[in-house]
Amino acid sequence: MPLRPTLATFPALAGTPPDANFPQLDFRGGVSVLAFDAATAESVDFFGVLPASYSGKNFEITLHWIAATSTSGDVVWQIAFERHAIDDFDFDVSDFGSPVSATDTVPDAAGKVVRTSLVLPVTTAGNPAASESFRLRLTRVASDAADTMSGDAQLLALTITEE
Repeated sequence: MPLRPTLATFPALAGTPPDANFPQLDFRGGVSVLAFDAATAESVDFFGVLPASYSGKNFEITLHWIAATSTSGDVVWQIAFERHAIDDFDFDVSDFGSPVSATDTVPDAAGKVVRTSLVLPVTTAGNPAASESFRLRLTRVASDAADTMSGDAQLLALTITEE
């Protein structure tokens, strides 16, 4: 299988909280994590610039996370992409595209790393171009009936690759 080009990698601390309902900063084994609550949908934004080598393919976003205390249940994650087209984007107005969701199961022990992948079609992302800036919003959709894990989901990092 050929390697997929990595477009961006964001540790938890690279996230910026939106106006309301954002995860809390926490620490796990000496590593900074963002703790997403089990009762309220919380979001965090990651700002980046697509590299000049980006060829216009779909995105695969891989989340690296752990369960704070739970050893059973599922977590529902959602991502949305905001394209900052050159000479056409107004930073005073949020403009995220349609979100994409994925559900993943908690391991049998708290603290084990889970990798959840979400594929974001380039058309859903607004057909971004190389060297354009963007914002990616990550949400734990705690209100979704499929999100059954009690306790926080702790984000370590996320990676964006070209599919």
